[in-house]
Amino acid sequence: MKKRNNYIILITLVLFLTGCKKDFLDRKEPAEISLENFYIDAEDAEMAINACYAPLQWPYYVTPLMLADMMSEDNVKGSYYGDNSLQWNEMIEFQGITSALVVEWKWDKIFMVIFKSNLVLTKGPSIDMDKVRRDQILGEAYFLRAYAYFECVISWGGVPIITEPLEDYYIPKNTAEEVWLQVISDLEKAIELLPEKSQWPANQIGRATKGAAMALLGKAQLYRGAFQEAATTFNSLIALGEYTLAPDFGEAFTLEGENGSGSIFELQFAELGEHTVYNAEGNFIVTFQKPRNINMGWGFNEASFKLLNEFGYYAVDNESLDKLSNYSLTGTDFFTLANKVSALSGNQYDSYEEFKTDLAGVLSAIELSNNEFIIYRSMFKPTDPRFEHSFIFLDETIDGVYVDPNIVGVEHYTGMYNRKAWVEIPPEIWRKAPVNERLIRLSDVYLMYAEAAAENNNTAEAKIYLNLVRQRASNGSALTLNDFPNYSDGYGVPYSDTEEGLLRAIYNERRLELAFEHHRFWDLVRTGQAEDVLAEFGYVEGTHNVWPIPQKDIDRAGGVLKQNPGY
Repeated sequence: MKKRNNYIILITLVLFLTGCKKDFLDRKEPAEISLENFYIDAEDAEMAINACYAPLQWPYYVTPLMLADMMSEDNVKGSYYGDNSLQWNEMIEFQGITSALVVEWKWDKIFMVIFKSNLVLTKGPSIDMDKVRRDQILGEAYFLRAYAYFECVISWGGVPIITEPLEDYYIPKNTAEEVWLQVISDLEKAIELLPEKSQWPANQIGRATKGAAMALLGKAQLYRGAFQEAATTFNSLIALGEYTLAPDFGEAFTLEGENGSGSIFELQFAELGEHTVYNAEGNFIVTFQKPRNINMGWGFNEASFKLLNEFGYYAVDNESLDKLSNYSLTGTDFFTLANKVSALSGNQYDSYEEFKTDLAGVLSAIELSNNEFIIYRSMFKPTDPRFEHSFIFLDETIDGVYVDPNIVGVEHYTGMYNRKAWVEIPPEIWRKAPVNERLIRLSDVYLMYAEAAAENNNTAEAKIYLNLVRQRASNGSALTLNDFPNYSDGYGVPYSDTEEGLLRAIYNERRLELAFEHHRFWDLVRTGQAEDVLAEFGYVEGTHNVWPIPQKDIDRAGGVLKQNPGY
């Protein structure tokens, strides 16, 4: 089992401002600790900055990240519809709920990061310690506060900007533009103070770096439409020479591939701590996303067939029909079903929608309704080598674990799960999955750089970095991806060798490269595609491009904090 840097991982040792004891250091009794007597020396400073990372590792932060998948066309909630204690359905269906716990969780943890970072930035400069390390700590705090406000502005738009410790955090909102400027200011300071990834000792890997701050700065600039600035920032990041794409796409999602050559920022997790929600040091989102009832999985964040379309096609041939006739779900005569589907033998379909039209001609309405997802999975033929590292299907075996559809249950949405989050762990430690959460990868940066370059009419540069991502995906695979523009999207529509066609290809490449990685909803919103793509699900531009501020915080603020329009 992998080892982890205890400075980053052991949350129970760093939450000193939320109830954690400090007397394990034999320094002071807990009752003696205060803001006035804590920030004294290097030991205090290390504990203080570690506390800033901690809220991001809590299940109450990582779990809401899945909403950016589920609120897009690429994923569905999963599990079963009634499994909705956190109001997932209401958010995914754009019902305008202001009391969703899943949104409250993110708000609470993000502002905890801001609060703790403010303490470090306020108290840290006066701590008597090595100046180099003190500057690094301040750089980490600037980065983490910037990350927190980045997540705020894309999630809620304008929020209160708080840059010093306050007793009352309920103050009026700043505008979204003011929040963006705060993000950029903090990141520029972080870049000046942080070391590069290679300059951290091995046991400190996972801390913020100059590269991580540059990547987030470029991303912020891209979101704001400052394409020339974003391209310059991404180019400078690439020029550092700190990061390379791992030869194998799938390696990045293994335990051995964590913090690897293409990793720019990951949340660190390990098989440590007590087996409770509050004290386990594992990544709780792993349990959420495993197939339901398989290796303690809950079955959330299943892929949609709209996403699957992009990874291949559907063919009715002997191999697919045999797979369907042998499908291992009790209660259905799949042999007879396969015989009926065989009337379409020899046919190929770019999309499941096209396939469904023909299936309606050979199956009854009830047969199609009850079995269409099983038929699509059985007939699917991947053309993108990233498929095998991204998807888990029902009735398949992964790492020796059979994903039994009889155990998962009948109501399982699409039956396609997140392979990137999979790790087999003993059931007794299911809260301690030692899987890092990848937040920024080099391939993400390459595609953002390609987008910024294309928007600046530098199509030659954009094509280079788009094709680099596709070429890496093909390494070591029998499936080969063509360079732009010599391929089509999941509906068989070819890409034109124009700026418009190039941007369309880049947007879609992000779906393929970053599937299940919590980007798609934000990408749709920032590129102005959300209304066209998501209207069928209830999305309304001007309202659902941001989330509701939690009603409990509106109430506590006594009218000072105003709700977002439309909620």
